[in-house]
Amino acid sequence: MTLVVAVGFAVVGLAAPSSAHHNTITGSVSCRTGGGWEVTWQVVNSEQRTEQITSSNRPSAVPVGTTFSSYQTRSFREVLTTKPGSTVTLTLGARWSNGVTQVNSGSIPASSFSDACNTTRVAAPTVPVVDECGPGNAHYGTVPSGPWTSVVNRNGSLTITANPGYVFTNGQTVITYPVPTDSNAPCIESAPQVPVVDDCGPGNAHYGTVPSGPWTSVLNPDGSLTITADEGHAFPGGRTVITYPVPTDSNVPCVASAPQVPVIDDCGPGNAHYGTVPSGPWTSVLNANGSLTITANPGHSFGNGQSVITLPVPTDTQQPCPVSPPEVLPAEVRVVKAKAKQIDKCGTRSDLFKVSKRAGVVYTVNGTVLHQGVWLKARTLKHANTKGKRPYSVTVRAQSADATYRLEGKQVWRLRFSTRPCAKAPEIAPHTGS
Repeated sequence: MTLVVAVGFAVVGLAAPSSAHHNTITGSVSCRTGGGWEVTWQVVNSEQRTEQITSSNRPSAVPVGTTFSSYQTRSFREVLTTKPGSTVTLTLGARWSNGVTQVNSGSIPASSFSDACNTTRVAAPTVPVVDECGPGNAHYGTVPSGPWTSVVNRNGSLTITANPGYVFTNGQTVITYPVPTDSNAPCIESAPQVPVVDDCGPGNAHYGTVPSGPWTSVLNPDGSLTITADEGHAFPGGRTVITYPVPTDSNVPCVASAPQVPVIDDCGPGNAHYGTVPSGPWTSVLNANGSLTITANPGHSFGNGQSVITLPVPTDTQQPCPVSPPEVLPAEVRVVKAKAKQIDKCGTRSDLFKVSKRAGVVYTVNGTVLHQGVWLKARTLKHANTKGKRPYSVTVRAQSADATYRLEGKQVWRLRFSTRPCAKAPEIAPHTGS
């Protein structure tokens, strides 16, 4: 139901020439949606001149400085959430453009405010602030249920709005809770348990993998370990940095099996000896008597706490060496060299060649064995070609006579002969001048 009551009257000053200047003020009231009363004030300028409001007892409705044009009517609204116990009056002071001033009022009796428009007052909820350990994480928790709605703003503040028909005890329908203050209390973390790795051998103890958590770690040059808590975290006692001392090494030696060193015993008496010592964490020395001493490197030992072992002089089997029969050498091979030469004069009669006389050498021309050490006519050994002419070249080949000879050096000679004619004697003797 909407109840509207319009009541109004104007209060005019003393009768004077300027008394015509006034504002007619009337007021009406209706139920406001969601509870409360909505008051509407209507103000009418009586003059053909402009005016400006210079005072107002209800500035939330009609602010000071409001202006009116000539004969202008303006409406102003305000909301009341509490039912008034007496008449509600709007009083305005005004100045017109001709300098005339006037104060006028309009009122609404308390009876005009119906109980049917009344709202229910509720206390604003108490919202818990959740501030977990760590920096900058304070926030509002769950808003208690009630006749309101809530919104968490982007900056972390909280706005609560009363439902229609309700108003908070301060008369407001909207309340904003400020951004909660963070205590920045650090989260207390247990110091991580970092394992110490101590392999066999001296001086090699070190810290193993640091468990993951809200911290960083640095292995220092001396072997100690520094762990620093992340921002917003701390270790017991409020410490943010802890340093683990250099781990203590047990210096337990590494146990190695003694190397298996081979014994070399060639045939013959008294020559057994140790071979190459396998590589490992040890050193070895061959003693003058043939025994072998092996010493473990620092941090190592050979079972039973021994760091030095000596292998005894190896026993010789006295295995006799086999005797090879005397070597039978083959008959001696003689090395020989062959040689051929030629005589090439004008014409073809004097074309001769000769092969050197050598024992163990056989010379041939076209498969014919040559006599050695005598001059042979070149033409006598030539076969006619297809044109009936004998070629003027002879190919001499040499080879060893048998397996007891080995031929070295040149073994083939191609002997070429010129065919230029010989000069003839003149038929008339030349004049000699005698």
